[in-house]
Amino acid sequence: MKKIIPSKGKFAKQLLLLPLIAAVVSMYFSYQSDWMIYPTMKVSSYSDKPNDHGNSELHFLDTTDHKLLFEYTLNNGAPYPYLGVSIFPESGFVDLSGFDYLEIEIEADNSKRIPIHILVNVPGFSTSKDAVSYRQMEQEIDYSSDQKIYKLYISKFKTPSWWFTKWQVNEDKVGQPDYSQVPSFSIQNCQLLKTGVRERIKVSYVKAGKDNRLPITIIASFTFLFYGMVFLYKKLKQKTPSVNQFPYQKLDVANIADEEAQKLIQYMAENYHREELNSEVIQKELGMTENKITSLFKTTLNTTAKKYLNTIRLQEACRLLTETDRQVSDIAYKVGYANIPHFNRVFKENLGCSPNEYRKNLLKTS
Repeated sequence: MKKIIPSKGKFAKQLLLLPLIAAVVSMYFSYQSDWMIYPTMKVSSYSDKPNDHGNSELHFLDTTDHKLLFEYTLNNGAPYPYLGVSIFPESGFVDLSGFDYLEIEIEADNSKRIPIHILVNVPGFSTSKDAVSYRQMEQEIDYSSDQKIYKLYISKFKTPSWWFTKWQVNEDKVGQPDYSQVPSFSIQNCQLLKTGVRERIKVSYVKAGKDNRLPITIIASFTFLFYGMVFLYKKLKQKTPSVNQFPYQKLDVANIADEEAQKLIQYMAENYHREELNSEVIQKELGMTENKITSLFKTTLNTTAKKYLNTIRLQEACRLLTETDRQVSDIAYKVGYANIPHFNRVFKENLGCSPNEYRKNLLKTS
């Protein structure tokens, strides 16, 4: 039996794909999406009352509508009055080691310097019975009423001197902070706020992020440079033969993939409002495989079925918020969302505000 040996031209084309594959794989493993800390985690408050016999007062703590809102007053009593809120998971620790920064959207009435804490577990030293035994990593927000969103790089968080003094330890004994074991985050009172002043703070979200731009930019630049040089080389070597062309009537024949894509788009446009619409339903009613549907969305629209469905649902939701007086819950059901909190979350992630805020902003503009 003769061995089938690929031609040099085919083999060369296969080799040219290797840098592209390597670049895609490198970008995939170097990219890390943001991780939402709040409003996905639980919230509680703490103050100087239990341990330091203080009199600072929390007036209320509200987490409805995916916003963290609290009001407090620092009062005399403790040597250093304090009050704050903690954000923590259901149980155990969270891993923050793969992220570069915390991003927080915050508003305050009187605060100027707001401490943000990341608590870090110190094995053999910290205990869940005493939250202060966790190593406190602190960075202050220099707050301005003109700015709501702040990015705090994790490398700039430092342990305050009072923590080392309280436990009679130093950096050598506790070692470098291990951000793979984080039990909680906290937002504390302004360091410059006087006692007796009632303060109000609203936090819209807290998330951890990674700077993906630099590695992806480097990989993309080298890949582009490589293929640019290959293209230039082939262009210089190419000899275009002279071909006689005769006039003729071109046939109106479309690609099969184009017809299937049009069929899929038309189906989504007519059925997006159905609550039960999912991948299995689409496959069954269109007679297409999951791989075929995924491929059509990717190649034709450069997206996924889920993102496409959310996009057209939100587009119609925005129209109904603008042109009708229907309640948000009613609009959510109309466009295909059976779960109102899920609708609010998807709306916020894609448009940067809640449906109610979207409608209010339109009314203000009008």
